[in-house]
Amino acid sequence: MKHKHRIIPGHMGGKYESGNVIEVEVTRCEGNRANHVMWHFANWQLWGKAEDKLAWKGLAGFLNKEEIFLERMRVNGRNLGLRNKGRKLSEERKKALLKNRLGKKHSQETRDKMSKIRLGKPQPSKRKPRTVEVKKKISETMKGERKSLSHRQNLSEANKGIHVGKSWWVNEENEVKFSHEYPGPGWMKGRKWKG
Repeated sequence: MKHKHRIIPGHMGGKYESGNVIEVEVTRCEGNRANHVMWHFANWQLWGKAEDKLAWKGLAGFLNKEEIFLERMRVNGRNLGLRNKGRKLSEERKKALLKNRLGKKHSQETRDKMSKIRLGKPQPSKRKPRTVEVKKKISETMKGERKSLSHRQNLSEANKGIHVGKSWWVNEENEVKFSHEYPGPGWMKGRKWKG
């Protein structure tokens, strides 16, 4: 059995055309496609491209189809980010992109795939607690910084009605609640116990 192999791979702009394609004999080596695997392994060692690493691992049977798909998505996302780094979009382009996305929703199948990819991974904000040092740095950068009047008005408008009728409640153990209803005996209004 033979595979067609591009000498300059597709991820580097190589096409299936004469002079760039060779036929690689595929021999079985413990169930793996040995020769074609070695071409991609050699390319990965030579150029260090993630696409070649993915190709040799897939052909060798180290990754199943689902793992290849997920890794391919990750590599494509990284490449797109590198291509767009520092790129500024015109206001016209931003409006066109926004107009194109408005009202569109992901299909249930797409949402299931996205959910499956994220399953078991911690949220970025929940990876690890901030150290005292990091908190101090954040505090220093925020000191003296005031939001503009228009920003404060926008925040005020956005939050109107959200907390209407709610109050802070505190108990002797300094546990606090923010709710509409009186939590019960042993609670008083406020955030600090004054009893």
